[in-house]
Amino acid sequence: MKKAVILEYSGLLAGELEPVFAGHGVKLLHETGGIPGISLIALKQPDLIIIDSVLSDASGVDILEFLKDAPEFSAIPVIVFSTVIDKNSSMFFFKADVFLHKEPDLPQKILTSSLNLLEKSSVPAAGFILNKETITGKIDSIRAERRTREKLLEALLLIACSALSVDTAIEKILDFLHTHFAVKTVEYYCGPEKKLWGQEKGTADHEENILLSLPRGQTAVLKVHHAENTSGLVRLGYFSGLIKKIIEQIAVYEHNCKAAEKINLLFSSFLPQKVINSLLQKQHEQSLMTGEKRKITVLFSHIRDFSHIEKNNSTEDVIAFLNRHFTGWSVRIKKHGGEINKFIGDAVFAMFGAPESYEDNELRALSAAREMLDFINEANLKNFSFGPAGYRIGIGIHTGLAIIGNIGSSDNFDYTAIGDTVNLAARLESLNKYYDTDILLSAEVKAACCGNRYTEFREVDTVLVKGKDRPAVLFSLPGREFSDRQFFPVYRKGLTMFRLGNWHLAMDYFTECARLAPADRITGIYLERCREFIKNPPALWNGAFSLGFK
Repeated sequence: MKKAVILEYSGLLAGELEPVFAGHGVKLLHETGGIPGISLIALKQPDLIIIDSVLSDASGVDILEFLKDAPEFSAIPVIVFSTVIDKNSSMFFFKADVFLHKEPDLPQKILTSSLNLLEKSSVPAAGFILNKETITGKIDSIRAERRTREKLLEALLLIACSALSVDTAIEKILDFLHTHFAVKTVEYYCGPEKKLWGQEKGTADHEENILLSLPRGQTAVLKVHHAENTSGLVRLGYFSGLIKKIIEQIAVYEHNCKAAEKINLLFSSFLPQKVINSLLQKQHEQSLMTGEKRKITVLFSHIRDFSHIEKNNSTEDVIAFLNRHFTGWSVRIKKHGGEINKFIGDAVFAMFGAPESYEDNELRALSAAREMLDFINEANLKNFSFGPAGYRIGIGIHTGLAIIGNIGSSDNFDYTAIGDTVNLAARLESLNKYYDTDILLSAEVKAACCGNRYTEFREVDTVLVKGKDRPAVLFSLPGREFSDRQFFPVYRKGLTMFRLGNWHLAMDYFTECARLAPADRITGIYLERCREFIKNPPALWNGAFSLGFK
């Protein structure tokens, strides 16, 4: 009849397994402590040993090492069970033949593993008596060795945390090995590549090869040359597995860093850095297609009369002009903390507040727009043909909630914004041509910027934009051409009368405005409306003019 010894503190598992083992022709013997357990093993010479990692008088790890290091017991198969998740999570259990996690089905797993090992076990040797003092002395020695190993493990883990490349890791590991194991030389072979650290190896040195699995299917060999019995307490082979894992993990880290740098280089011209970093951290495809709703400020800009530019300049000159124009926008938008979301033909779509947001996103957008207008006014493009109005752009800025995220198909998506906020900013930009303005702002942008460097805003209109239910109040920044201080007081009175539906008085004020600023397109628009409303007054008037175009 075959015998098995189980070392378990509580005895509950042993009591459950004993009749089950007996049914399979195996006698199960039980001890609660490690030291009396070793005495029982020496006396009975079992075919199998089962050890709990927690015992009454010693660690299961210490008992395992005692048994596997002693010639009298090393051939006996050992099963260890513990709360540690798996065998690789702790190098302390690497000598066990079978390692099991404490789970509800542990008894069945122990039985299955035991029967498999017992089929392969050889005839046990004769039993002998091992006194307690011998066992205790050896256990104390094992504990001292384990404490030393733990200190060395800490040193290796520091290397793992601090090294950022394989070369740096090997250099630090060589220092570690030289200090604790008198290692002279470490050689590294990866394909045709060979590197040597330390001194030339001597003829009497021992060699240990550590096979490494590297990214992209590569393999490498680390040859460690060392003297025999260097420490007398801790063997180098004990750390080979951990050294292998450290170098392999650092190789993966180094490979991933290089890949991330390449991705950054490739995509930095197309995506904000924060978005690239976020994408690199995603674990699966589904997590890429995520978004959020947040408040942002949207800026749209378009080049006036671009069809004339395209038709009356060479292709090379048009491309050079667009690159210069877009670079001007890019520099100024990024300077003020915004991100260009995309270039659409000759138009620019930029966001302030995504992915990086600031308290003054509106002010930042307006400042970038003003600086771009200065850039255009200072441009000296003598040999380039523009339309009758010259080099002009329209800018629309609005702030509000929008949906932000990676939007598109699973294989082709953009980090962008969608929603009414984006649509209204685009509408404002397109209305610049109608009002002959350079910048149109919503009332929300004006309210956020008022008093912050910008104290003068011109109320342009209150309109019902096509596709919108609520009226939008539009503002612009007064240009340098309005030097006459009399203009704006008269203009504001005209607006008030117009909103109240007093068309005759409004027309009087706007007529005076036309005298003060004959070229002002907005004044001309109000004069046209007043004449029309005098002839055909609207049935319902709420102060908002309905625009029948986009």
